[in-house]
Amino acid sequence: MTVEITLNDSRYNYSYKGFCSIVCAIIDIALEHYSVYDDCDCEVLESQTLELFDSIHKGESEYDAGPWWLERFFSNKLHHSEYSAHTVANPSNLILKNMILQNILSIKKDKLLKFENKYKDLGLTNRTLAVQIRGTDKNTEIEEIENITGLSFHKGAIHCGSFSSEKMDALFKDETIQSMVIAVVVVKNEIGLLKLGSLDRTKYLGDEDTTFIQYIRDILEVKLTK
Repeated sequence: MTVEITLNDSRYNYSYKGFCSIVCAIIDIALEHYSVYDDCDCEVLESQTLELFDSIHKGESEYDAGPWWLERFFSNKLHHSEYSAHTVANPSNLILKNMILQNILSIKKDKLLKFENKYKDLGLTNRTLAVQIRGTDKNTEIEEIENITGLSFHKGAIHCGSFSSEKMDALFKDETIQSMVIAVVVVKNEIGLLKLGSLDRTKYLGDEDTTFIQYIRDILEVKLTK
């Protein structure tokens, strides 16, 4: 049974959703379809998602699974518990959702090539990139990090270099990180940290040119403000 997935139903509060929230909602819908019908035949028609991904399944659909998922949600009929940034991650659920993602969406080749090239340019691995965007209710966490590290995370602040193991641990929770560059991201009343870490102690020196991370920070602030 092939279905289409949209978030056109007003109950999704689409205008308040960020990109990751949109993709997660699509995965949740496809996961429920899989749990009920034992297939991943879902054509994704959400416009923002299709800027980065291609929908693997295309063709005539029997119905829009978006409203169908909502009805099951409000009737407490979903097969899987809801997980979010405020709940403890469930590894088995993450594995299942990754399987769903791989079966409904494929990243566009040109976008994948850009990501791969940028990773190479920055010398990054799957352990060295972190983006932390927190709401105003998490401002105390930023203050705690400032107190621990002695660094100021005011608007426009950028810190680059190799710091003590205590500061690295506070910022990355990974003792293998040897150098870093961090930019403060401010979106309306929210504050976040864009963090790049490297296993190479000399990768990010104190006098390093920070133009690139400033550029990424500026793009994030513009995109997240929309």
